[in-house]
Amino acid sequence: MSFALLSPPSDFLAVYLFGKYRTDHVLRIASFISFSGAMLRFASISQGSFWPLLAGTFLMASVASIFLNSQIIIANKWFSDKERAIAMAILNVSTPIGQIVSFALTGYLFAGIDQSLLSSEEFSKQVKSSTEALIVAQNIPFIIFFTLFQIVIRDKPETPPSAVAAAPPTEHSYCENFALLWRNKNFMVMALSYAIVYGVYVAVGTFMSNVLNPFGFTPTEISIAGGAGLAAGVISALLVGCYLDCTAHYKRTHIVLSGLTLLSFILVLPLLAYGSGQLF
Repeated sequence: MSFALLSPPSDFLAVYLFGKYRTDHVLRIASFISFSGAMLRFASISQGSFWPLLAGTFLMASVASIFLNSQIIIANKWFSDKERAIAMAILNVSTPIGQIVSFALTGYLFAGIDQSLLSSEEFSKQVKSSTEALIVAQNIPFIIFFTLFQIVIRDKPETPPSAVAAAPPTEHSYCENFALLWRNKNFMVMALSYAIVYGVYVAVGTFMSNVLNPFGFTPTEISIAGGAGLAAGVISALLVGCYLDCTAHYKRTHIVLSGLTLLSFILVLPLLAYGSGQLF
């Protein structure tokens, strides 16, 4: 919930910061804020309190959009026209790969919880123990990647790899840029269409949990189902990136992906009309 609430204002903040300051400086500050959030979450284990966990999660969520918005900037600055699509695909799949690991890790750590003790004190102890183990398992790779990030991050290469990378920054102000985009109706329609698709993608996790739970599926099985969907997304992103780099068929690819999205909704809707024994 914290990521969903903070994402819209953080997006506007990210656009402002990347337009005004160097990319590596913005990312370094954002990474330290995220690191502070991770340490707060870790402190919740020793404190035995939920509030450090909540505060740390909000800190990490507040800068998540900065990292997501940096992907297109990094691709434009560091890769040529023939490399940019696959570079974007690799950058984009970092999020679902992390989610796949999270699904698998959560399912593994919570698999031993005895559901028959749902209302007992023992059940609460098992959930707390699994949650603490999950926080530790998350923090270890985070610290490693945080350290590597500080070592390798750079603003841009010495020689621009393409005309896009060599283009001078816009002369318009922050508000003027948004005004120009607002007057571009084609861009606004395209942005709205992507926003709808992304909104549906974000809602899939909540949807799966609410649909699968009443039919007797365990948290582990739900995690496996979510991981399988994300794995398909990772593979598709890499394939689409390679295809675009080789063919530059942007419009055709967009039409095909939009058609597949619509087809998936058409296939899912009839399934929801079946009973619990026939859903899958």
